Amino acid sequence: MTLYQHVLTVDPSNPDALHLSGMVELVRGRVAEAIARMERAVASFGAGEAIPAHFRSNLANAFREAGELERAEAEYRAAIATGGGTPEVFNNLGLTLLALGRPTWAIEAFEASLARRPRHPATLTNLSVACLAAGAAAEALRCADEALSADATLGPAILARAAALAALDRRSEALDLYRGLVTTPLAPGALRGLSDALFAEGRATEAVEISSRVVQGFPDDATAWTQHGLNLIRVARVVEAEAAFARACEICPVGAAPWGHRGAALLTLGRYADAVKVLRRATQLDAGHAEAWTNLSTALLAVKDGDGAVEAAERAVRLTDRSLEALEVLGAALLGARRFDAAHGVFSELIAKRADADAWNGLGVSLERLGRVVEARDAYARAVSIDAGHTVAKLNHAETLLLLGDFENGWKAYQSRFAYLQQAGVRGPDSSKPRWAPGVKRLDGAAPTVLLIAEQGLGDAIQFVRFASVLRKEAARVVVQAPEGVARLLAAAPGVDAVIGFSDACDHDFAIHAMSLPATLGTSLESIPAEVPYLAPPQDAFEAWRARLGRRRGLRVALAWAGSPGHSHDASRSIPLSLLEPLAALQGIEWFSVQKGPGSEQLAAVSSKWSIADLGPALGDMSETAAVLAHMDLIICVDTSVAHLAGAIGARTWTLLAHPPEWRWLLDRRDTPWYPTMTLFRQREVDQWGPVVARVRHRLERLVRSKVH
Repeated sequence: MTLYQHVLTVDPSNPDALHLSGMVELVRGRVAEAIARMERAVASFGAGEAIPAHFRSNLANAFREAGELERAEAEYRAAIATGGGTPEVFNNLGLTLLALGRPTWAIEAFEASLARRPRHPATLTNLSVACLAAGAAAEALRCADEALSADATLGPAILARAAALAALDRRSEALDLYRGLVTTPLAPGALRGLSDALFAEGRATEAVEISSRVVQGFPDDATAWTQHGLNLIRVARVVEAEAAFARACEICPVGAAPWGHRGAALLTLGRYADAVKVLRRATQLDAGHAEAWTNLSTALLAVKDGDGAVEAAERAVRLTDRSLEALEVLGAALLGARRFDAAHGVFSELIAKRADADAWNGLGVSLERLGRVVEARDAYARAVSIDAGHTVAKLNHAETLLLLGDFENGWKAYQSRFAYLQQAGVRGPDSSKPRWAPGVKRLDGAAPTVLLIAEQGLGDAIQFVRFASVLRKEAARVVVQAPEGVARLLAAAPGVDAVIGFSDACDHDFAIHAMSLPATLGTSLESIPAEVPYLAPPQDAFEAWRARLGRRRGLRVALAWAGSPGHSHDASRSIPLSLLEPLAALQGIEWFSVQKGPGSEQLAAVSSKWSIADLGPALGDMSETAAVLAHMDLIICVDTSVAHLAGAIGARTWTLLAHPPEWRWLLDRRDTPWYPTMTLFRQREVDQWGPVVARVRHRLERLVRSKVH
């Protein structure tokens, strides 16, 4: 190297010194520097001057070492075109083409190499691998056998023969060959084929045991750890699989495959933030790793980065020539990014290519989010007609029926929520006792004790406890099982004899989930039990807040602007507090925040313009909140538990709704059959809160004037 440097000091453009010093750097493992020197060597030749073929082929080797396969292919072909078509160059071109996923072209290159160097065992082995990749298993076996006839101990040829036998369903012979390699240095390379053959035979436990032994014998082999992780994935041992992939990444930090597999495992485990980091690394190492891009899109969507999810999915779509899987991920990402028109286009394309239930369900979601609810209902129905077991589409269909006011069909269809939750792995409270139905009695003829099980969120528990009074007409006792946050509040509801927690047990004869009562009772829009108040704060809490709030200094208005961030529609139903600032200019109003937890931090940003008393930290359970609301003249809120609570205690409530709203609020009407004292302020266009706030401000201004005069 010193000699080459000396030459370059005298003649910086000397092609031989540049090329040979690049070769030295390549041997040293400094691939980037090797490429830089070799490219300078090639560039040093003037127009019309012949570039030596070995300059091209050695540069191609460096590109292949760096993983720049397209550039490697170009240089190999340039070397061949200038008379450098040696057996080695054709063989290396074949390996490059094989790595690029072009086995047919790789076969041509290997055959050209063999024409110049017949019966070469390593090239025959490579040809066998290419034939197998091209789907020619019989020819792959012939090539492997020919390689072994030239060198019976050639390990890669044995592996190629085993793989060909497995592809020809001669698994017993393949397994014999693989097993013979497990105790040799070729074990890591044999592990994948052996594992696939064992899984095909239904011998999953043996596959995992063998891969476990191999990684113990080869603790620093990334390929072995990666395959062990894949075996663990196939037996649903995902935590251990993720650890195996992590070990592979540690051993070979520049290998994209283990990073991609680890990211997929983290995604399965619900460790979304970690998955994003790992999958970003996989795509940095291999920008053409389509599966890593699709998984990254899913992970980004889970951490609420909709725009990032769209970008990742679009990369996958381009890499896979708009494959169905990538389009499905892109559709989901566009929905998450609230780009509903674009999502509608993607799901329409999917339906044109493969009209399955998933595509119709995705189209339904995009239509519903665009406010085209009747079309959405029909799309969901189409999905269910294709796949009656598609629990997501069935639940979506049920909710659109309810949103459209079709209670007769909607409540029955809404029973599908149980299958949806079961498939999602969510186990809610339940009872082993028979389901309650009108007219049922105990075996002795006495009226039964019925367990009424609250569901989903606090708002749902509040909304549907109204049915306890109907249930109590046929029951000796009604015991409500509900979240702790509403237990004290619901205990005083009409028809409720006792309230227990979800972890508590009680003697009962029958049970029913609260949101199943409308279907069981045949509830219609006209027969909803709508007498309010049906809930009230405890008297001691009411009096305590009377003293704490003190003398009135204007119209008392409570605000709640954000729901739970974990809710599937939170992005549409919650409103940034800053968008409500036009209300701050109104005089004669005493503002109170009953926002608890997420969203309450927004108060600081408006504090210089808007005086709002923050009561959130002082609110324990929903009884405390009810006590505060009972002292208000008006509650302005979004679709959250506060809306249900305010409506249930009979308070004047203005609820701001997204377009389209959740199913319970129906369409178009300003009132709601659930809460007579509530007025609905609806978006008329998706995500457009400005006109809603303007209407609220106008009505509030009139209300203040009426109170003053």
